[in-house]
Formats: sequence, structure tokens, C-alpha cells
Amino acid sequence: MKKIICLLMILAITFSYTYSTVSATNNRTKDPNAKPETIEQQKEEPKKPEEEKKEEQAPAVVLGPDVKAEAAFLICPSTKKIIYEKNADTKMYPASTTKIMTAYLALTHLDLNKECTASAKAVDIDRDGSNMGISQGEILTVRQLIDSLVIHSANDAANVLAEETSGSIEEFVNLMNSTAKELGMNNTHFENPHGYHSENHYTTARDMAIIACKAMENETFVEMVGMKKLTIPKTNKYDTERVFSTRNALINPYSDISLQYRFATGIKTGHTSNAGYCFVGSATRNDMDLISVVFKSTSYNRAFIDTKNLFEHAYKTYKTRTVIKADELASTCNVRWAWGKEHLVLKTNKDVKTILPRDTYSEELLKSEIVINDKITAPIKEGEQLGTVRFFYDDELVTEAPLYASRSVSRNYLKQLFSYLLSGWFLTALGIVVVLIFVSKFKHSYKRRYK
Repeated sequence: MKKIICLLMILAITFSYTYSTVSATNNRTKDPNAKPETIEQQKEEPKKPEEEKKEEQAPAVVLGPDVKAEAAFLICPSTKKIIYEKNADTKMYPASTTKIMTAYLALTHLDLNKECTASAKAVDIDRDGSNMGISQGEILTVRQLIDSLVIHSANDAANVLAEETSGSIEEFVNLMNSTAKELGMNNTHFENPHGYHSENHYTTARDMAIIACKAMENETFVEMVGMKKLTIPKTNKYDTERVFSTRNALINPYSDISLQYRFATGIKTGHTSNAGYCFVGSATRNDMDLISVVFKSTSYNRAFIDTKNLFEHAYKTYKTRTVIKADELASTCNVRWAWGKEHLVLKTNKDVKTILPRDTYSEELLKSEIVINDKITAPIKEGEQLGTVRFFYDDELVTEAPLYASRSVSRNYLKQLFSYLLSGWFLTALGIVVVLIFVSKFKHSYKRRYK
């Protein structure tokens, strides 16, 4: 009997084990997404073709430019797009890049043909520094002085221009500082018009870019800083010609070929032992204009190499694109009291361009926002600014442009009258008058009835 019971137990255990194994196998078959349970099965599964394709299409990481300068800044002035910055708000000594402000103010306040007589104070400078050898009493034109200032970095020319502009060097420095504040150069203070070192004569890469962009709006300044060679004819104190070559190696045909840059257009070098090698540069290529600043580069050559690296980084990473054309309808608005059609088309009147990513550009990331002035009322002149269009790329503002009336609109005075008659305040006033008249008549009628 015991043997029979043991045999039945063995059969029951065997059947139970076989059933559970088959059941587990069936469950794995029914669930194709179940995870593998053996060590071999836990090895990484091969990637799907779609995943491999996505990895291949992933954009390469864009490395920043190789810049050794302690501070640097790169901007596209026409779009205000900041492309690169390094310690952009750190206080730095500008050295002779100071002369950008001096030249800008002289161009703004003086006639280029005006003759200036050098004073003893103006020419009393350290002759070891940059100068053009101006003598006391020498007569030079404003144009000659500014040319020498930006091409040869003449410190004596800076002093003569300062006195001619403001009456004294001290007053000119005050003008430099007040102008800096007006332009938003909030971390800048000048002590002189030429850039000699002083602890209290400082700026930042960002601030210097502001005055550089402003100066480059002046066509005469652009022409001056783009000159490769300058000749000053004989004067009343100098009996030979003075010939100067630009110190800007990017545009100087006699500089090391590795430093030249064919898209460069300006603007100013600078150097003192405290400031190091400084350079403010400009370039234009394929409708993209750039302004760069490098402060305290490690060497004369390195200042230009840093600048070239900044420019090349921008041109390889970004591309100028037209976001709206001049004749394209940008928006519409309604004009109150318009004679004829109230509907008015708004346009930008010129192609609006901005710089956007060259290789990773996506049209879906470009958005626009229209801001229309409040209560647009006739009369309207054709070309009158009535709003603004702003363009955003990946939620970042990349450019904006004013919107102008596409036609003139005269006022319909009859519409204006009716609008007044139907306005809330007029109807309220009319209602009050009617009520007063009714009350007055009621009182008069009441008195007559009970007399």
C-alpha cells in the first residue's frame, strides 16, 4: 500500500512540474515584448534600422572659436545678434581702441575741411608712443588728423582733435564719458582721448562693440578705417610728406599673409603693457556684417588670429536669410474715420534679413509677432510707421523691423461726427439733458394744475 501511495505522489509531482514548465513557455511565446531571462538573452539587442538612421542624422556638435584673448565679443550689427562672448563684461584697458570714440566724436562735431592749429599742450606727449610728429603751431585739417588717428594711431592727433572739438582735452573727456552713457556703455570710463594707461580708463568688450557699431554707421568712418595707406602732404611746419601704413594686419597687404583676411573692412588696433594686445575688427561677407572685439591677446599676431577665428566661426555657423520681403504684406489694420476703405495694408518697405543657423536651420522654429499701434486714426501718410514686426527663432528674438502704411488715408469728418454722436459719453449727456427737460416740464405742468 505504501509503495502505491509513493508512486502516486511521484506521478503527481512530475505532472505538476511538467504543467508549470509548459505554462511558462506558453506565456513567453504569447508576450513577444517580455524581457529575456537568461544571461545570454540579457545581452544588448541589435539596434533597429530607424534608430541607426536617427543617430546618423544627429547634428555634429559645433565647437566655439579658438580665442586666446582674455575678453572677446562678436556681434552682427545689422541684426544686433550676439554670436560670441567671452568675459564680455569684465573691466579691461582699451589702449588705443579708445580712439574709436575720439574719431566718432570728431566726425560728429567737426567739418572735415576745417583747419586746426596744434597747441603746445596738445603736442606735449610721450614721443615713444604712437605719434605723427605734429609740431606746435602746425596746421592740419580735421580729415588729416582723423585719418592719422585711425591709420597710424597718432596720439598727438587725438589731442588736437579733442581741443578743436571741446576747447580743451578735459572737456572733451567729459564729452566722451557723457556720450558713452548715452550709448549704453555702462561699464566704461575715459580719462584721455588716446588710450594712455590709467587705472580709471577702462571699458569692456561689450561696451567697445557698442561704440564700434555706432561709428561704423558713419560712411566716412568706414572709408577711413578701411584705408591701407595714408599720405599727409607738406605743412607749414613739416617740409616733407608723411606716409603711414595701416596697423591693421587683416587689411595691410604688407603684413604676414597668414594674418590677412580678405573679408575684413577695419577698424582699430591698440596696445600697452597693461592692456595687452587689443583689436576691434570688422568684416563683411555674403551680406553678413560683423564687429569683433578682442582684449588682452597674448601677442600682436594672436590678436588678429583670434579675430579671424571669430569671423570664420560666424560665417561657418550662420547664414543671412530674408525673413520678409519689402513688397510682402506683413499685416493689416483698421483706420478710424478713414475716407473710403478703412482696411490698411502694412509693409516693411525693405527686405528684412537676419542671420540664422546655416546647417541646422528649421523653418518651423521661425515665428513672427506683430505689434500694431493703438487707436490708428486718419489722416495717415504713406510710409508712416504704425507698428513693428518681430521675428523669433527657437524662441529667441533675432530681428525686428518697423511696419509702414502702404498708402495715405484721408479723414472723413462726417464719420468722425457720427462717431462722436454715437459715443457713450455723448449719449449719456444727451440722456441727462432729456431727463432735465422732462423734469422741468413736469414741474411746470404740476404747478399749473394745482394753482
